[in-house]
Amino acid sequence: MTLTRTLLLLGALLTAACQSAPTPTAPQTQPSVPAPQECKALGEPDVLAQHEGASLVRWELPANDVWRAQALPKSPALARYRARIQAAGGDLLHPVADAPDIPNDYMREVWRREDHNRDLAYSGKAGRVRPVQCWEALMLARHFERVDPFKTPSEFIAAMTLSPNGQRVRFYFGAGTEAFPPKQVYPFEAVSQDVGRGWRFEGFLHNHTVRSHNGQPALGVPAPSTNDVMLSRGLVSELGMGAVWVTNGFYTADIPAEALDGYLTPPKAP
Repeated sequence: MTLTRTLLLLGALLTAACQSAPTPTAPQTQPSVPAPQECKALGEPDVLAQHEGASLVRWELPANDVWRAQALPKSPALARYRARIQAAGGDLLHPVADAPDIPNDYMREVWRREDHNRDLAYSGKAGRVRPVQCWEALMLARHFERVDPFKTPSEFIAAMTLSPNGQRVRFYFGAGTEAFPPKQVYPFEAVSQDVGRGWRFEGFLHNHTVRSHNGQPALGVPAPSTNDVMLSRGLVSELGMGAVWVTNGFYTADIPAEALDGYLTPPKAP
């Protein structure tokens, strides 16, 4: 029984106890539930920087709950990606992939730390892994419209800032065609300018690319890597970042800044 129904029942019982005879009550009607908002395309962004085929762009839009809702945009590129992963049986909350090559003790320690970060993200003790949200899916859709996620797996980097009055939101997106975006299209200088004007740095987002499992595509792990943790701690310290998000297009690790202490950074290079 829900809390609302329990309270209504208690109210009815108290009324009956206080009156000598019950009086008829009007039929109760359920409040209407608003239809979920559509995760709409963002439109054309402002181009802030370009570098050897990579670019940094920005959208500024009204702040709206739909951006953080569990909803997907109508994107053929994103739909193709998700359909292929699903057809391969790879749409798993805990992705399964071929074991990595571990050539030496240093890489063995790296992977021990990566596994620690993955396990901590899934434990629910330091953030959580949840379904992908609208704005995250929109960033993925933009990336997949330009880069085939199976032929040339590559990462993007995105950020969200919120205006001082909470009524405007800015989305930054930096990406190219290589495995990782060049630092010339990282959004953090622009984010720093926002923060200097009183905007709040909600968090930064990036994707972990597809892997392989027995010759079939498999999802990347939605958890911060050791390098992600090192970058995130610096952003918290310098810009007051609120969270780090790591997505694979189905699930996203959502790690608040205060939970980052439990995650591991890379070992010292030999």
